[in-house]
Order: sequence, then C-alpha cells, then structure tokens
Amino acid sequence: MPGPLASFGPRDPEERLQRVRGFRVRPERDESLGFLAAAFQREVARPHKQLAGLVGVWNELVPPAVAGRTRLESLTRGTLSVAVDSSATLDVLDRLLRGGLRVEIIKANRGPALRRIRLRVDSGL
Repeated sequence: MPGPLASFGPRDPEERLQRVRGFRVRPERDESLGFLAAAFQREVARPHKQLAGLVGVWNELVPPAVAGRTRLESLTRGTLSVAVDSSATLDVLDRLLRGGLRVEIIKANRGPALRRIRLRVDSGL
C-alpha cells in the first residue's frame, strides 16, 4: 500500500526528474533587446507625440521672432516646459503669456491636458 504522499506528483521517474529539473535548473538568459521596446515607447515615442501637436500651435500663436528663440522641452502633468535663449527673450515671452497668449495656447491645444507653461533660460539653445 502506498504512503500518504504517494498521490502527490507524477509516478513515472522520468516525469519526476523533469519536474525537479524545472526547480533546479536555471532558465536560459534572455540576451535580446526586447525590453527596450517598452522603454522606448515610454521615454521617447509618447513624449514626442504629445509635443508634436503643441509645436504647430506654438508656432502659429507665438510671434516668429520669439518662437525662433525657444524650444519646447516636455509636457509633464499639464505643465509645458519651454527653454528660451536669453533672459530678454524670457521677459518678452512672459509678458506675452500673461497678456493672454497662455489662454489662447491652452484653448488651441487638442492634445493632452495643458494647464501651465514654465519658462527657463538655456544659454546653449
């Protein structure tokens, strides 16, 4: 008569051996670059897609003399980050935004939610 544990697991010795190997033998190492697809989508493709729609709105509404001296950097949690080439450009753009341009840009945007525009000076622009 078999013991109480005899009903657990396979009876065939070869099947038992395969089962034990499944626990003891490490799986093959995955050396493919498949993990990069999700990272690329999250880090590059999605932010690029979000800013692509804003670039047209930005170039349409911001005067060309000022728009040429700016760079849209990111859109995170409703805040558009814009780099400008000098503090003088920052001052001009800040006055335009406070004068109603900010509201126009927000209304014209058809993409992700946009609530704020943050400006910063980047001398390497």
